[in-house]
Amino acid sequence: MRVVVVLLISAAAVLCGGSQPSYPATEQPKGPPPKVEPGVDEKKRVNLWQSYYKTWPRSWPNESHGFREYAVNRETEVMSLSDAGSQKRWEYWLDYMQIRIHPSFTSSGYAIRDVPAPLFRGLTGFFKEQWFGNKGVAESEVPYFITGDRTMLHLPGSLRTELRDSVRGIHEEWSGVPLEMTSLYGMRVYQNGSTLAMHVDRASTHVISAIIHVARDYGEEGGSWPIEVVDLDGVQREVELQPGQMLLYESSKCTHGRPKPFKGKYFASVFVHFKPTSEWPYENRQRIAAVPPHWNIQYSEWERTVLPQLKEWGAAGSAHGEL
Repeated sequence: MRVVVVLLISAAAVLCGGSQPSYPATEQPKGPPPKVEPGVDEKKRVNLWQSYYKTWPRSWPNESHGFREYAVNRETEVMSLSDAGSQKRWEYWLDYMQIRIHPSFTSSGYAIRDVPAPLFRGLTGFFKEQWFGNKGVAESEVPYFITGDRTMLHLPGSLRTELRDSVRGIHEEWSGVPLEMTSLYGMRVYQNGSTLAMHVDRASTHVISAIIHVARDYGEEGGSWPIEVVDLDGVQREVELQPGQMLLYESSKCTHGRPKPFKGKYFASVFVHFKPTSEWPYENRQRIAAVPPHWNIQYSEWERTVLPQLKEWGAAGSAHGEL
């Protein structure tokens, strides 16, 4: 329990309401949820939760009936993943609350587009030069989320600029809002055995994103390594990108990952992230405040006291007036 409390303290901030940007989705929350003061312990965090949310389960105005059903299943998974009060359970609760809080921009949450041909040629040439020249920087595993060997190939400035200018308009057309680029990691090459647990991206900056698939080698046996995305109807889709295609997705809202181990020699993609140029008030501290008090009880107690209400709520249909 101690490590979780440290996490809560280090991530907290002042309580504020903030103004609500105008986003294109049909219905959106009235405003961002509260944040927590630096140094707030678990008891004070729970008091804040009870003063704002009051009851559980809850729905947000942009949730479909299908997404509500998915929320029931996801909470069940999170509660059964590890012991009460564990850091692992806490990490998954943070991601789960983020998908509930964040507004949506599109009808499905993801789409597939072709990479502009000149950009794809540049990325392919860069990959061949770097990868087969044994260049790049090894990346370590990320506890609870990423396993296996990965290598980062850092893009030169000219290629970064071309990438940003080539794909930003595509993202803006799809999302319906003006965007600014916040992050371009470079080209990540996954190797045999790699997995990526289902997750959401950084709340403050990774809002509308793309995975640009450049190259892969599945080896002699062949195979596939789809990206799995939970859409805005709560359906977990498998998307098998071809080299030269990119997945546009609401990366802070739609849970995504590659939970099945990669079988092959290499799988190379570029990751680029945007956020709205208008005020985007959402960040990590709000999801900390939003985690319900029962996150750290035993699964058997949760199954007895919370699950019956959760199932009834999930079957009731969307309550668009709630916040």
